Amino acid sequence: MAVPWPTANSFPPKAYAISHVEHPERARIRTKMDTGPAKIRKRFTAAPEEFDVEVRVNKAQLGTWHEDFWLNTSLADYGCEEITWLHPRLNTEAVFRFVTEPEYNTISGDKLWSITFRMEIMP
Repeated sequence: MAVPWPTANSFPPKAYAISHVEHPERARIRTKMDTGPAKIRKRFTAAPEEFDVEVRVNKAQLGTWHEDFWLNTSLADYGCEEITWLHPRLNTEAVFRFVTEPEYNTISGDKLWSITFRMEIMP
């Protein structure tokens, strides 16, 4: 069962992502032939999509993310738990899984923080 995105009033909503980079999986193979055009076929039927996501939060929201969401769920156990979140481009709810651990970076002294992570949408 997927873990829901944090719903605390002090945390940005699901749709709040400052930036994202989408990495569509190449789901086809192109094979060069001795003569004639190359053959193109499907590699698999369901290709996972990966996203690099950045969420900007204040110090209190960072605490909500790290203490209440990341550490108190099984997400901290290698990020294998699935979560429900909004697709950054389509704005529809989908099931995601963390690919990397989150990184926390300061943007404005100790007031504004950036949380960056890579997620994959489950096909």
